[in-house]
Amino acid sequence: SSLSARGGAALAQLHAAVRCPVVMLAERGDEIDEILALELGADAYLQRPLSPRRLRAHLSVLIRWRRPVVALEDPIDPADTSDDCQWQVDRIRNRLVRGSASVALTEVQCAFLQCLFEANGRIVPRAHLAAALPNGHTVHARSIDVYVHRLRKRLHDAGVFDLLIEAARGRGYTLRIQ
Repeated sequence: SSLSARGGAALAQLHAAVRCPVVMLAERGDEIDEILALELGADAYLQRPLSPRRLRAHLSVLIRWRRPVVALEDPIDPADTSDDCQWQVDRIRNRLVRGSASVALTEVQCAFLQCLFEANGRIVPRAHLAAALPNGHTVHARSIDVYVHRLRKRLHDAGVFDLLIEAARGRGYTLRIQ
């Protein structure tokens, strides 16, 4: 088998670090390689030659099925929080909440903001933001820039100046909390 134990460890590390589907593309392989890759944590194993349309179809299915269902066990009640608590994303009401302050967000903005919060200061690639979109929403990677611009504007217009969404040119976005 051409898939070594070292390759399996690298696959596990990649899967844990990226937190998105991992697709293995093989120049040539056999059934044992495919089974081993899937057992080690790959979400798909495809052999070349592979058309772009087939690859896109596989990726779309993986993203659709791996999208988490996000709901708060106890929806945030602004009356129950103090003014000095941290910002929280309420995916049920599509709001950003801190104490009595509340900012209405679109479903897409809410998904992006939660994804950025979960990254904990790390750079989030555009593709990962696209994968965080709620069911039924699909966007091209470059359209992410427009959505992020609108989210920044929404936060600025609402007076939220302590959450900064910064671009990492060619890599994605990061959230800095001041």
